[in-house]
Amino acid sequence: MSPWHGANCALSILLSFLCFLPALVPALDITLDEPFQSSLASLPHSPCTALFTRNGRFGCGAPSRDPLEGVLLSWAGMEKGEGPINSSTSSDATQNGPIKFVAVFPDGTMDANAVEILTGTYGGEGGDGKVKLVGILVVNATAPQGMTISDYTSPTAASPQGENTPAADLTYDPEYEWNSAGDGLSYLNLGKTPGAFVADADVASYVLSTAQEQASSLSKNFAKTASSPLVSAKMMYYMGPEDATTESCLSWKDKYDDELSPKCLPLGGNSIWAIAGTRADPSAANKNKRSVVMIASNLDGPSMFHDTTPAANAAAGNILTAIMAAKAIGSFTDDILDSFKRQIAFGFFQGEKYGYIGSRSFLSDAYFPGLDCKKEVTQDDSMAYDAGRATCMHPLRPTLGFRELGEMYGMLSVDQIAVPETADTLYVHDDGTTIAANVLKQLSFGDVQVVNEGNEDVPPSPTSSLMKMSGGTLGGAVLAGYSEAFSDPYYGTYKDSASLRDIDLDSIAAAATIAARAAVSMAYYDADDDDNDLDNAVAFAQNNVAKISSDDEVLLLMANCLFYDGKCKFLEQYESVEDENDKARVGQSLSQYEHLGTPPSFFAGVYSFMYGQPYIASKGGYYGSLLETDLKNEDWRVTAHPSVLETSILGLLNDMLGRGSKGHKNITCSSTKQCQNQSICSGSDGDYAVCAGGKICVCSRARFHPALDPAFVPLEGELPGMFEMQYNETYDDGSSPAYTEPFWSADVGISIFRTSAVVEQAALWVTISGLFFCTLNIWVSWWLKGQLEKLSLI
Repeated sequence: MSPWHGANCALSILLSFLCFLPALVPALDITLDEPFQSSLASLPHSPCTALFTRNGRFGCGAPSRDPLEGVLLSWAGMEKGEGPINSSTSSDATQNGPIKFVAVFPDGTMDANAVEILTGTYGGEGGDGKVKLVGILVVNATAPQGMTISDYTSPTAASPQGENTPAADLTYDPEYEWNSAGDGLSYLNLGKTPGAFVADADVASYVLSTAQEQASSLSKNFAKTASSPLVSAKMMYYMGPEDATTESCLSWKDKYDDELSPKCLPLGGNSIWAIAGTRADPSAANKNKRSVVMIASNLDGPSMFHDTTPAANAAAGNILTAIMAAKAIGSFTDDILDSFKRQIAFGFFQGEKYGYIGSRSFLSDAYFPGLDCKKEVTQDDSMAYDAGRATCMHPLRPTLGFRELGEMYGMLSVDQIAVPETADTLYVHDDGTTIAANVLKQLSFGDVQVVNEGNEDVPPSPTSSLMKMSGGTLGGAVLAGYSEAFSDPYYGTYKDSASLRDIDLDSIAAAATIAARAAVSMAYYDADDDDNDLDNAVAFAQNNVAKISSDDEVLLLMANCLFYDGKCKFLEQYESVEDENDKARVGQSLSQYEHLGTPPSFFAGVYSFMYGQPYIASKGGYYGSLLETDLKNEDWRVTAHPSVLETSILGLLNDMLGRGSKGHKNITCSSTKQCQNQSICSGSDGDYAVCAGGKICVCSRARFHPALDPAFVPLEGELPGMFEMQYNETYDDGSSPAYTEPFWSADVGISIFRTSAVVEQAALWVTISGLFFCTLNIWVSWWLKGQLEKLSLI
């Protein structure tokens, strides 16, 4: 073969390769200005996902599985329907159809009104004739100059979980506008418009400046700009049909084999409940039950961008307050706690911001009307999920220990404590059905004032959930950091973050002290005819519950975990011991290490096999619920994979509340197996020892409870993750939202790339030419070789 032909062929191959090279080179910078760099590959972002309800859907999503591509544009007035292209631009300039674009919103400028105008003006089939909206990006740390915190809006509703939301029928005061900055953006159905939040400040700045420059250039010189290389986004976020509902996605069947193949999962997880004092003997559970005073907190926060739910004020501060209240009450001995007229309990409820999932599930099973268990089984203590307590196999409840609780006397919820409206001031919201407000207003101390709002409106919380489910006969109070309405315009946004404002640990310590003293007062209170009884109860609490310091070691450790580093060693320590406990019981690790992340994120998540749903593991398989009657005691176990947050809170509550027995000894352990023969829990036959994260044997005080909307029930005899909706007056009258989240496909994501019709066309011709000449050279070389062989020259 001639050397010339070989060189020519190699050159042709090189030309072809260079045309494909930009698509093969990964992103090395946050710009697209380097040679051969046409793509940022995967843009780091948090998606705006869709949620389904029984009546429809809301949130974002693409109209199909096909990728949507659009030029990045951002211009002043886009939220008012003012186009980016000069009105004098000739219609010939867009004869090939409108330019597809992705709108880029600077930080704090996207609200419900802007999105509705934008989608209404540019979101139709042909846009406005010149441009067509295909997606939305919100970029962090790019707020317009002069914008202040008061200019921000909250994407949740003005009446959170109330009027104009799917959970309106579950809220006791659905019309009260607690969230005055709320505009309901989160509840818009953007089923044809994918959206995302870009958190990285450098990437966000580049994306916004590029979008603004491109919009300005299009306005000044459309023809020239449209034919030049432009930075665009490709978005792939199909989230199901625009008219999907919870029922339609749960009952979806595969068209090829007609087998049930759900396309979504319920929201939820695991709540944790615990008691202070001795656990009752389950064999005598119906005798001498004391009524319950419960301190409650939500575990989750609301957000439009689920992967970015810092919820520092909406969730993290509440959790920390309730945990520190448990620590304070745990300083009492069991004998003292058992002598109170009422039992003190704690509830940490998952999914509260999405139809009160956690509190409704717990209250439905324990009280209103109580769980209708189709099959109860009690295992040997070594295998039981909760020693001495039965398991309900259908609907699956790992433990029926909640049946030992007495009737609910009152609930004290904590809310938005971390960023209070006024320093050294906490506010009481109550319904007047209990003594809670009368107790709380007597508990001011030092510079800390407790103010009773006195309007008998209760903000959305586990307390309002109790009020609604009891028909208003039971209630309590909410101890909050706001007065007549939420004082935090960042509620429900990605800016509710400890990295963006100061967290008031003094407020959290004070609220925990007051909540603990209030619970002790309400539990101690005799309620006879003596007018001094309430004063005596408050005095007892003030004298015996020590003031919590904001320098408390546990408070500081937990504050770091909840506000800054969700992968902290403190939470991992407690989670790892609980994992060892499960290993000893079921023979394998159940930990999935579902961390809060760094920074932490508090979205509830979905309820499934890998994300907290308890299931039955037997020799015959895995089941979300089961009625089979011939399983032998040793042939099955109930297991679950709660998140690190849920698991560590359970361990913390055991550690804080389980050291009060008169038989307690500091026996070290690495798992519960080492505590089983230790006589440290002498209160009753219902008590038993476990190993907690402090690696000390303590008495068991805390339990998980499935946080699953009562509208759902796991399908009997089926794999975990399969659910059906139940319709009956007892458990679900059709009022619950029944939230579900659709499955994500493997190829979802967003990439940024530089494109131009001229450049693409040139690249195509060069590629075709290179391939043509390469093929021609190969053929000529083959032909020439044959001719030379005939002439015996080779």
